This record gives sequence, C-alpha cells and structure tokens, in this order.
Amino acid sequence: EQGFGFLEATRQAMTRVPVAAAFGLVFVLLAPRGAIDPVAHAGALAADLEALAIGSRAVRGVTTISRPLDFRLAVSSFLLTDERATVERLGPHLRVTSGDGASVTRLLFPNPVLLERAGRLSLLHAFPAGPAGSKVVAISLDGGEPAADDAGAAREPAGHNDAAVLAFDEALAGAVTRGR
Repeated sequence: EQGFGFLEATRQAMTRVPVAAAFGLVFVLLAPRGAIDPVAHAGALAADLEALAIGSRAVRGVTTISRPLDFRLAVSSFLLTDERATVERLGPHLRVTSGDGASVTRLLFPNPVLLERAGRLSLLHAFPAGPAGSKVVAISLDGGEPAADDAGAAREPAGHNDAAVLAFDEALAGAVTRGR
C-alpha cells in the first residue's frame, strides 16, 4: 500500500497476495490466502540459488522479446539445446548441465529460467501473451565490474546473447505451436 496511494484497490480489482523474498528473488503466491515459503519451494535447488548470489549481482541489461510460440515451448527451448546435456529433476525443478560443463540452466518451476555461463547469469521470465504467443523478459546479471580480460563483453549490447537464444529455434517452435 505504501507508494501506491493513487490506486484504488476496489475499483481496479486488486487483491493482496502473499509475497516473500529469498535468494535475491521475489516469490508471489497468486492466491489471496495462504503462505509462501521460498526455501521449501526451492527444495533441492535451494543450495544452487544461494550460491548464485543473485541479490549481489549487477544488472547488465533488460530485454523484452515477444514471439509467436506457446509459453511452455518458450520455457522448454532454454532447456533442450544440448543433446549431451545432463538433466536432473529436483522435485518440480530442473537443473540442466551442458555436455561440456560450461553452462548450467535451472528451471525454478513454474518460472524463471536461470542461465549461467562464464560467470554471468541471465534470469528469463516467460509469460503467455495471447492465445499463441509468449513474452520473455531477460535480465542479464554479472558479479559487478567486468574483469580486465572481459572488457569487450561488457560493451556487448545488453541482452544480445539472450535474444540469440530466443531466436534460436523460433521457426520450429512456431510450427509446433501452430500444429504443423
């Protein structure tokens, strides 16, 4: 309610929902009653999330991309890009380690996807956007100032790699969504 005095909760059909913060993320329970326990929800993925130190990382950029593909397919496209990858199911969550061990992707069910590679981390939130579309918000994070040997990467346009990943299999994803 603080900072939102200009909104009328009743008129705009707003409902108070449980919110909690953990691991540098905000967890929201989309039900007016109930409790949310982020540590219990994370389960076996909790140690990974703690080690990522998301709350202490700097934001490098935010990119929003809309694509004509099903929400579930948008999420799965981040998980199924390496045929040699090792997939671990941790309750409702997944940890996918690339075949060369250079990257780790985590799906914290139902959202977000966390992509970790070369000391950088991207948080990807995929949302349904209409009957046959998805919107993905990609937040690129790092550990702070770039190292001297990493200065070139810091000049890369924000979200460059995230956009490439999203475009990776767009034609196939669109065909699957349309049932062709």
